[in-house]
Amino acid sequence: KFVKISAERIQSLIEENRLLKEEIRVSREAADITGKLVVKQFEETEKFLHRFQESEKKYRLLINSLPNIVGKGYVDGSIDLFDDKIESLTGFSKEDFLTRKIKWTDIIVKEDIGNIKRIFSLALKTDRLYVREYRIRSKSGEIVWIQEGSQILCDENGEIEFITGSLLNITKRKLAEEALQKAHHELEMRVGERTAELAQANKELKTEINERRHAEEALRKSEEKYRGIFENAAGGIYQSTPGGQILTANSAFVKIMGYESEEDLTDSVTDLRIQFYADPQARHELQKLFREHEVVKDFETRFYQKDGSLIDVSLSARMVRDENRNLIYYEGFLEDITERKHLEELKTAKDAAEASARAKSRFLANMSHEIRTPLNAIIGLTDLSLGSDDHKTFSQIDCLAKIKLSSHTLLGIINDILDFSKIEAGKLDIESADFHLYDVMDNLSDLFSNIASEKGIEIIFSVADDVPKSLVGDPLRLGQVLTNLTNNAVKFTEEGEVTVKVDMVSSPHPGTAEQTKDNVRLRFTVRDTGIGIPSQYMPRLFTSFSQADDSTGRKYGGTGLGLAICKHLVEMMKGNIQVKSVKGKGTTFCFTAVFGLQSQGKYRKPLIPDDLYGTRVLVVDDNETSREIFTEILKSFSFEATSVDSGKAALEELRRADSEKPYSIVLMDWMMPEMDGITALRRIRTLSGSSQIPVIMMTAFGRKEVMQQAEAAGVNGFLIKPVKQSLLFDTIVNAFSRRTAEAGEQTPGLISETKPEIYFTGARVLLTEDNAINRQVATEILERAGIIVKTAKNGEEAVQRVIRDEYDAVIMDVQMPKMDGYEATQAIR
Repeated sequence: KFVKISAERIQSLIEENRLLKEEIRVSREAADITGKLVVKQFEETEKFLHRFQESEKKYRLLINSLPNIVGKGYVDGSIDLFDDKIESLTGFSKEDFLTRKIKWTDIIVKEDIGNIKRIFSLALKTDRLYVREYRIRSKSGEIVWIQEGSQILCDENGEIEFITGSLLNITKRKLAEEALQKAHHELEMRVGERTAELAQANKELKTEINERRHAEEALRKSEEKYRGIFENAAGGIYQSTPGGQILTANSAFVKIMGYESEEDLTDSVTDLRIQFYADPQARHELQKLFREHEVVKDFETRFYQKDGSLIDVSLSARMVRDENRNLIYYEGFLEDITERKHLEELKTAKDAAEASARAKSRFLANMSHEIRTPLNAIIGLTDLSLGSDDHKTFSQIDCLAKIKLSSHTLLGIINDILDFSKIEAGKLDIESADFHLYDVMDNLSDLFSNIASEKGIEIIFSVADDVPKSLVGDPLRLGQVLTNLTNNAVKFTEEGEVTVKVDMVSSPHPGTAEQTKDNVRLRFTVRDTGIGIPSQYMPRLFTSFSQADDSTGRKYGGTGLGLAICKHLVEMMKGNIQVKSVKGKGTTFCFTAVFGLQSQGKYRKPLIPDDLYGTRVLVVDDNETSREIFTEILKSFSFEATSVDSGKAALEELRRADSEKPYSIVLMDWMMPEMDGITALRRIRTLSGSSQIPVIMMTAFGRKEVMQQAEAAGVNGFLIKPVKQSLLFDTIVNAFSRRTAEAGEQTPGLISETKPEIYFTGARVLLTEDNAINRQVATEILERAGIIVKTAKNGEEAVQRVIRDEYDAVIMDVQMPKMDGYEATQAIR
């Protein structure tokens, strides 16, 4: 049937058909595109799989070709491996590890486990990367060095999942490093043997070397240092051929040998064996030493310099040989010892001179003893003759007196020579004994008072009140110094005065003295108004055998040893001595000395009667120094002292004081200008208020007629200058008809000059003396004191007599035959 279709429907169907065709076309195009995409995807997948397979193949080839072994490890010590090289490294197969038949930690050397754990713990705390080197023991027991570079992988909770990394066999490298270190050490030893200086330098260059490059760098630095030492060394360094040619030399060697440069040296010296050695015999001796030892040290000889000058040198050298023991060259060190040799010659001459001086001193010491022995006999026999009751003419007495004076002068000279010889021989010692300073000063006063009186000069002694009197030291040597200085002062003073003063040395702190609880430093001053010393002679004043000038020795005598001995003694007493002088005006010698303080038996002042405290004393003396010293002494007695300089001034002072506060006593000097002391005394006796005042007359000249005149004028006491403090005190107290006493035990010589009389009658004494004349002299002196004397000729005989008999004392000579005094005394003890 045919259906009627409208035009619209037809149009609609046409459109639908068109659209369907379009849809079919689009679908076909989409299917075509999809098909192409699928094919392309398949092709790309095939390519990817091919590349993956190729990459995996390359990876495995890479892993198998690398020296490292790559794998994973776990905290229990097991590992997973990706190649078979593990078996060549450890001897165990990959399956042994994969099946956990053996763990990696099982084959690590136990000594290295601690360090491995320490590195792992440190990496775990930081970036989880580490490299460590350790040893494993292979299946065959061989030790293999491993270098492991790994990374620790953890989960999100920080727990370790596994460790991935690589293992490398570094055994050969380790062996190479050890060999390298050994080679470097041997290299340093060879370099070090070249010279002593180079060895010291190379010691400083030792460093830890891990690679050959480091060894080469160290060698380069070593060579630089060697070159620096070589060029800058103070001694000469050189190398020479067996034929005598200079190979190389540093600047010091060039300078020592007198050449201008190294080129000048090498060009000029064709054979040093001929051109250098001044003594062919020394060269032969050196060659002999080389043949015997191959090394020579400190060989001394003489070399010619370029200009022909001779120098002394010290040579240290060695023979350098190759591996076949063939001599290649000599190398050595040269030192110029010309100056040292000169000093050695001077020292040898000095030692010889000192030995000669010591021998001379020993000779002088022995000779002095031999001279003193007969001199002692001369002095003793002279004293005995002068003291005997035999009738002698004036001429005989005068001769004996001059013999005595000359003998004592000679004895003084011998004493100086003996002391000087002891000083040079180092045998002079300082004793340490308790003594009283006043005893030393009183002895000095007794020794020089008459000499000063005969010359018409005044001698004054003063000890400051704050000076300790009970000391520990050597009173004999102190007295010797004071005696020498005082003797010079009196000798060189024709008019005026000599003052000997003792005071404390001030400390650096103002107002204090240099004293401790155990020691004190005292200053002794000897001042005179004599001829003085010219300034040009002052520097050599304390030099042995030296005097101011030659005329001094001719006019005044003396050996010129006294001051040198004084200086040495003062220095031994820890002090120093100085001198100041003005020609024509006088000289002042001042020295210090350190003394100990006695712990017991301290010096005590005399007790002043209560009614004499504050007693007014008038000192009349034209000498200013005497006035000052008397005033100081009187004030130390707690007296009130005033001084005037003339008899006229004394009368005026007494008249003035009568109306105010009268004086209680007057100390009057006898010899004063215008009005002497006796005239002034007579005038005082006519004064209404002072006619009965006690007056004590003082004089440096103990003339009998002066004393008689003073007694006739009404004097109450008499003192001979220099006045001792104890005697002055006693005289003042006696003038007041008083007595004084000390609290406790008296110090001898402090209160009075009068000492208890010692009776020797009946005492038995053994006199030991080998010289017959000295035995005679000593025997007569002792027998005059009432002593029963027995004699022995030597120490051996003395010991036997002491064993047989009883004696109160033994007088022992020192130098005697058979047994000397020291041995005998020891035997008796």
